[in-house]
Amino acid sequence: MEQPSRARHTVLRAQRIKSAQLQSWVAKLVEESKLPYQVKIAKAQELSTDMHECIYALLESNMRAMYEHVGIWDPNAKRAELQHRTSRFLLVLDTNTDEPARRRTRRTNASDQIWDLLGFVMWRYDVDETNDDDICASPGDDIVEVTYCYEVQVNAAARGNKIGTMMLAILEHLTWKAGMRKVALTVFRSNDAARAFYRRRGYIVDATSPDFRQGVDSHYSILCKPNPTILESRPS
Repeated sequence: MEQPSRARHTVLRAQRIKSAQLQSWVAKLVEESKLPYQVKIAKAQELSTDMHECIYALLESNMRAMYEHVGIWDPNAKRAELQHRTSRFLLVLDTNTDEPARRRTRRTNASDQIWDLLGFVMWRYDVDETNDDDICASPGDDIVEVTYCYEVQVNAAARGNKIGTMMLAILEHLTWKAGMRKVALTVFRSNDAARAFYRRRGYIVDATSPDFRQGVDSHYSILCKPNPTILESRPS
């Protein structure tokens, strides 16, 4: 079919983009944020074992209790997800070593300096199922090209500094630049703070979310933010 070929072609093209290219796309955004942190973009295989351990530790600290509450915490599966060959990371790092309360990484493979991991986003460029109610899809689509955001995590010691807002803005910019039709993500229904955060950022319930399935009692929702260029090109 023509449209699935379009989606897969767009995703394959996005997956080939080098980290350095993505980094160059967001340099201006990072500068305009005026936040005193380093932003690093990397594929999973470009990160050191130490950095992967720090990423996992932050995720576990923030999310393990929520996963266990619904009985789905699986450390091995989560590690495999983080280390998947198509997983990409946006890391927010701090070089201020005068704040010992923050969790510190050891060395990255790119530097001998010690960093603080203040937050990270993990995503993949991928195809996802769609339906006729999806405002990001074209008629006849059964899959669409998406940036699927698996994790948005901020260190508890660094919250309130607009790090989450900056990371999401960067992810959205990388989504539109790569030609994806939307950012999609999963959020626990019980996570009121996260749901409110995404709502403020313009996220809506995705057409494929369990919210729209009659008789389905799910512990999660799928949210999305459509590519504004795609919406502008739709017939009125």
